[in-house]
Amino acid sequence: MRRVEFGRFNKWLADLPEGVADQVGADLDYATEFGAAAALPFVRHRIQISDHFPAMSETRSMVEVEGRRWVVRVLLVTDRGTLVCLGGDKAGWERTHGAGDWYEAHVPVADAIFRHMRQRS
Repeated sequence: MRRVEFGRFNKWLADLPEGVADQVGADLDYATEFGAAAALPFVRHRIQISDHFPAMSETRSMVEVEGRRWVVRVLLVTDRGTLVCLGGDKAGWERTHGAGDWYEAHVPVADAIFRHMRQRS
């Protein structure tokens, strides 16, 4: 399975600390290699609030770098290859947004990115 990354995602990934970016990359490689057979704790399939259910999945990367715990989610769609739509630091989100739901804020954005990318292909 091939992996296509949305342009802004590449910049976001490059801006992460090296150990975090390495773990996110490894988890994306796992999701890409195993597709629907990829399993928790690294991949969760069928994000139910997505417009593209059941195709929307997420990788779950957890790593501690320099005393900070990173809980990174990357939303992706497996449709004719893997399209990486959007990533974010869920732990950081929870620190700044309290009870705000990361998924409710980010899944609609990932859905819009996927629709845009599908229209372009």
